[in-house]
This record gives sequence, structure tokens and C-alpha cells, in this order.
Amino acid sequence: MPTQCASCEKKISKLNEILQQAGTTVLISQSNTIQETIDRFYTKEDSKEIIRWLDPPSPRYTHLDASAKHRPETGSWFLSGAEFAEWKSSPRSVLWIQGNAGCGKTILCSAIINALVGACENQTNAGIAYFYFDFNNQSIAQDHNRLLRSLIEQLASQSADIPKALALLYQRCRNGTV
Repeated sequence: MPTQCASCEKKISKLNEILQQAGTTVLISQSNTIQETIDRFYTKEDSKEIIRWLDPPSPRYTHLDASAKHRPETGSWFLSGAEFAEWKSSPRSVLWIQGNAGCGKTILCSAIINALVGACENQTNAGIAYFYFDFNNQSIAQDHNRLLRSLIEQLASQSADIPKALALLYQRCRNGTV
């Protein structure tokens, strides 16, 4: 009997490993889809210039790193909860996650982002933007200016054209009037 249990445990462990790798592959694919949209935006010459001017930090690598740490059911307690459902159904709402260092905010946020990307993948009127305050990267640790630049770049790149307000701001700042 103990040999059978050990054999079953090895098989279960291997299956968990395979499922985790498959999940990571899906997350990378979803992230790549967002990145492809951003890349298409960058191919337009005027977009390139505006993005260079914005100089936004990318949250992509922090997100991929956090997503790779997921286990099956990561964040399911939150994703299936009433608070998340209410937030998701409220137009123009903001979800703010806060807590002490090391309590799992980044991992939970990455699970939420992945769920939203999956749910909004075929919705042309949905925009998703996210940002991690990464204290391992001191250049963006608590720079709210960089947060705004990143969110603007992410949302603008999901639009077919440069938003007029962004183009106007770029023109005004480029000419030194603001």
C-alpha cells in the first residue's frame, strides 16, 4: 500500500506541475496579446514620439513574475466574492488593493488582472490598465507621476487612434507652454 500512495503522490505532483506550466503559458499568451496591441500602437510614428515623451514604466515583467507564482485556485476566494462581482459590474470603478508588505497583494492583483484580461479579451470597448508599486525597483517605487504615465500609455495604446486629449497635451508640453 505505501508504494501505491507514493506512486500516486508522484503522479499528482507531476500533474500539478504540468497544470501550473500550462497556466503560465496561458498567462504569457494573454500578456502577449496585450503587448501585441501596444506594439501595434507603437508602429505609428506619432504614437512612437508621444510614448517616448511619456516615458512610461512597464508593469509587464512584474506581472509575469507574479503570475508565475500562482498555484491552482490562487485568488479564487476573492474572484468569486461579492465585492469583486460588485466592482466588476460598476462602470468606471477602481479596485484598490492595499496591505502590509509581503501579504500577497502582488500575487492577488496578478490573479485579478489575469481574470479580467480573459473576460475582456473579445470586448472592443473594454480597457485594462494596471500598475505595480515595485519596491524592488526604486526608480518607480512610489513615483505617482510614473504610475499615471504608465496607465495613460496602456489605455491609449488600446485605442485605434491617439486620444485627442493626449495629443493636445503632448503638443502643449512639447512647445513648452505647460
